[in-house]
Amino acid sequence: MLLAERLRLAVAHERRQDPRYEVPTLTLVAGPDCLTALDWSIGGTRVKQPERKLKPYDRLVGRLCLAGERRTGDFVAEVARLTEAGEVGLRWLELRGPIAAAMA
Repeated sequence: MLLAERLRLAVAHERRQDPRYEVPTLTLVAGPDCLTALDWSIGGTRVKQPERKLKPYDRLVGRLCLAGERRTGDFVAEVARLTEAGEVGLRWLELRGPIAAAMA
């Protein structure tokens, strides 16, 4: 198989390994930003671009809360991608506290 064909097939396949969820709602509080996840998984989340524009590889540090759960936790995330629709894909670098077990 030619390298170009392998690359085309690799891009065509879904790269996410973990299922994505829209509910329960996940809220991220990072500095001045309070962001509601559009969808999330144990690997990362997708949010609307906050007013302070994030760039690839920017890091967010803050707290997470799942709707209906009393368990919260801390997170460190990195901007993995930006979309033309104004969305930000975040990759979790760290999840600490009871929230990690609730999300699994």
